[in-house]
Amino acid sequence: PQVLVAGKVLPWRSSVVYLGSRISEDGKTIAAVKHRICCAESVVKRLNDRVFCRRTVSDRLKGHFIDTAVFASLLYGLEHCAFSVRDQRCLDGFFLRLSKRVMHLRYDYHLSYLEAEERLGVSRPSHRLASERLRWTGHMLRSNDDVLYEVLMFTPEGGARGRGRPRLRYYDTIKADLGGSNINLNARNQEECWSALATKTGDRQDWQNSVVN
Repeated sequence: PQVLVAGKVLPWRSSVVYLGSRISEDGKTIAAVKHRICCAESVVKRLNDRVFCRRTVSDRLKGHFIDTAVFASLLYGLEHCAFSVRDQRCLDGFFLRLSKRVMHLRYDYHLSYLEAEERLGVSRPSHRLASERLRWTGHMLRSNDDVLYEVLMFTPEGGARGRGRPRLRYYDTIKADLGGSNINLNARNQEECWSALATKTGDRQDWQNSVVN
């Protein structure tokens, strides 16, 4: 499509940043993840001299800054996206590299995710994002916004598709998050899943406790 402004045709862009989130033409989220990593890196640079580069600052305090300041920029707007395994590895890889940097470890030191989480006192970004995504889904199911409800319940029409694996939907991401949180809904299809999830999220306090635990 052509967009005219004062008689001039605006050039077509394959991706655009709107309200801090990058939206790509192909619908993939890897561009949004890399954009948020760049934003988080700018926060890390501002905190380097005062916090992360100082050996007198404890790892727990550095982890507190990562949890509050860095993750706030890293995960902004990503709870509304359908996430693949590649996107999760990209986020967790940034966290692991940052952990080795702030703890002043050698480049060849083998640091596992569990050790980084224990020493810094924070969970990896993919786990925190899954928790926030489930909390946001429960909030949306309890709301009275018909537009959000229709978007959540969207089911693509049947028909022919190209070769390869089907594109992941938000529904598929939520199913993976529910499995990771040991929440079983006993649903056979998408409609039954959303109906059972709406019933389970009706109790706001119980749902938040289930998601956090």
